[in-house]
Amino acid sequence: MSSHTFKFALKQTIAVATRLYKDLNTPISLKCLELLEKGAWEELINMSVDPSNYESAYSFQLDYQAISFLKKANGLPTAIDTQKVAFEKFMEAEELCSRTNQRLVNPVGRNARLSGILSAASLKIQKILGKLPEVRDMTLKFGPGATSTCRGSEVNILTKFSSNIECSRDALPLVWEVIKANPRWLAAVCNLDAEAPFSVHQSLAIAFTNWNELHFVPKNAKTDRCICIEPNSVAPLQLMHGSYIRNRLRLHGLDLSKQADVNRHYAYLGSIDGSYATIDLASASDTISYELVKQLLPGDWYERLASLRSEYTKLPNGQFHLNEKFSSMGNGYTFELETLIFYTILLACRDACDDTNRVFAFGDDLIVPTGIVNVVLESLEYAGFEVNSEKSFIEGRFRESCGHDYFNGINVRPFFMKEVNYGHPFEIFGLLNGIRHVSKRFAGGHDNFCDPLLRRTWTVLLRYIPADMRYYGPSGFGDAVIICSRLEAKERAGEYLLGRRRVKSAVQKPRSFNLGSSRYNTAAKIAGVCYGLRPRVPIRGQTSWSTIWLSIPAWSWYDYNWSLCD
Repeated sequence: MSSHTFKFALKQTIAVATRLYKDLNTPISLKCLELLEKGAWEELINMSVDPSNYESAYSFQLDYQAISFLKKANGLPTAIDTQKVAFEKFMEAEELCSRTNQRLVNPVGRNARLSGILSAASLKIQKILGKLPEVRDMTLKFGPGATSTCRGSEVNILTKFSSNIECSRDALPLVWEVIKANPRWLAAVCNLDAEAPFSVHQSLAIAFTNWNELHFVPKNAKTDRCICIEPNSVAPLQLMHGSYIRNRLRLHGLDLSKQADVNRHYAYLGSIDGSYATIDLASASDTISYELVKQLLPGDWYERLASLRSEYTKLPNGQFHLNEKFSSMGNGYTFELETLIFYTILLACRDACDDTNRVFAFGDDLIVPTGIVNVVLESLEYAGFEVNSEKSFIEGRFRESCGHDYFNGINVRPFFMKEVNYGHPFEIFGLLNGIRHVSKRFAGGHDNFCDPLLRRTWTVLLRYIPADMRYYGPSGFGDAVIICSRLEAKERAGEYLLGRRRVKSAVQKPRSFNLGSSRYNTAAKIAGVCYGLRPRVPIRGQTSWSTIWLSIPAWSWYDYNWSLCD
């Protein structure tokens, strides 16, 4: 981004934030405005509010929105080195895992009660996982993310299929098993014709890699997020085992495809009657220690997953770090494994307390009956985890889970500005709609009514979109339209916009691969992405704006009036 572009984008961000703080007009929002005008960015994004200090959801909402608006904005001119902060957290998590590993293997000073809870959790894990499956019986699965051989615009299924084999020595037998079960993958690797019978007379190019590579992605204004890019040929196996664990959890009552909604519902209940607490853990996936997994999982399952983990991590400075954690963010089974571990620990705690209420886990997003909270917190600490006190709520009227925040049963989730610079006017549609949605929450979630408090903020944003690019419409079409009421659309655009309406939407630009490469053609046939004579796949991270038609019947347009009189 050029200096001129950044200055303009920052000026735009300041103008919108200024208007929002003035519109909210509370002591907290005016304090935010004061910090914004002084350029005290670090102090601004570190502001917080305590829900226990509020009597009503509405008063809390206003201040919560004020302090949250810029918290996740990437590109603010702070003095914070977000990569350094993320790396320090990564190494702190490694130190915590090291202490946990030493404690779990040392019987001296072991807590019998808490050890018993982990043992009970281990039995539950054994029951949930069942018999270790054969790799040849599992469904091959490739993910959308980067791997050791596929970076940047090369991240696509064709490149992943046709890349040379890269894995650790421990993982090689499993990689070979899955390749034998999917011979067309072997054909792509060897650059052979996938349709004709073949035998391999050449030696395969195999790179033995027992490490992953640490990278950073934006998270919020204060820190980046650490992810580790895994060896290309191991990543599918990690995903296959993660998918298997997910299915086993579903068979035992925890459906991860629906669990986020379940967690939100019980967070809602907890905010009303205090029956349930929400617990969030700090750096959860990075603090699953090696020894904890070894003690909890059945021996054969542990050996299988251990063979698919990366023993070392290559740090940004080129050094190799021996991992104390079992798996990191980027490993294809980490999310399912951490859910399994947390869920069974919660079940064991519930049994130890003779409680009959349900417990829930979605990654590190935990929901437990308040009556067993103390035992749960002790058990999690004993297992090597740290509770995120800022995002865990045990008492009071506030609960937070899976992107929903509830105050006494009312969703008070604020709207976050995610970027300082939005490269295209159409990208501002999402900002406008976010303000519209939060205004609806300000009004108690009324179907047809948006609190007009932020109407001027919305209007300031709208001015940054050229008049001929303002496409209005109802909710239900994502951010392809600017959500508004029918009457407002008529006033602004001169028509009701009912029936068929042309709007803009972002679509990925496809990339063409050279027909001269039989390897790509083979991979394309395997992946099912061969269109006509030329295989085409999207270029990762590159999008263009094209015109599409959306049909908007009158009965589907739910109004978002700024006032009951609109």
